[in-house]
Amino acid sequence: MFWITDLYSDVRQIKLRGQRILYTLHSGIGHLGIFVSAKIAQKEHKEIGSFKSIEALPPGLYELVITEKTSDGASPQYSVSFEERTIADLVALYDGGREDEQQFKSVARLSELATDLYDLSLRSFVQAMATPEAAAMLFESHPLRQRRYVLSDKNPGLWGVPALAANVRENRRPAAEDNPFIRLERFNAGLIEQGFNLFRDVRDAWYEVIFHGIYSLPMMRRVTAG
Repeated sequence: MFWITDLYSDVRQIKLRGQRILYTLHSGIGHLGIFVSAKIAQKEHKEIGSFKSIEALPPGLYELVITEKTSDGASPQYSVSFEERTIADLVALYDGGREDEQQFKSVARLSELATDLYDLSLRSFVQAMATPEAAAMLFESHPLRQRRYVLSDKNPGLWGVPALAANVRENRRPAAEDNPFIRLERFNAGLIEQGFNLFRDVRDAWYEVIFHGIYSLPMMRRVTAG
């Protein structure tokens, strides 16, 4: 939320422009989780849709606070409040200040240098190779598209699957809850979910270590200064 403090030094500037700026905090969700997490969809996305309440607010800076009212195992219900904040409240959220931004300046500078190098060396070659035929070939050969072709009716080796699928649909019967395969399925699903979560956490921590290890070097600071 540093963009707010960059643009406005005081909430009065927001009010004079007739603007309403709202933010909400979530301690356990990253930037991707905001868009793909089921918990976020059930809570934040639903409650943020209170557009009529937002329109009724006077201009200013607000934190949207979502509080859970029920926790007895039923579908949770939430209450929403808009609490007025100041620029100082935003600054206080970041105890470490903005020292990490220096590393991102190094990233931006290296990106600019890489773009300049590309323009001077490979750009003309890539433009010459970027024909409609080459684009169509890349389009059709993309791995995400090919794996769907392999499991579609375009694959002659799967000619019998539609008939088998129709037979399964007509004769499908739900398995009992005590079916050992149902329990095994749920157990394995839990293991897979935990494995993915562990992989994600270790990967993200490793990325962070590498990023700070590279872009905190004095050499990178000199690149940014240049």
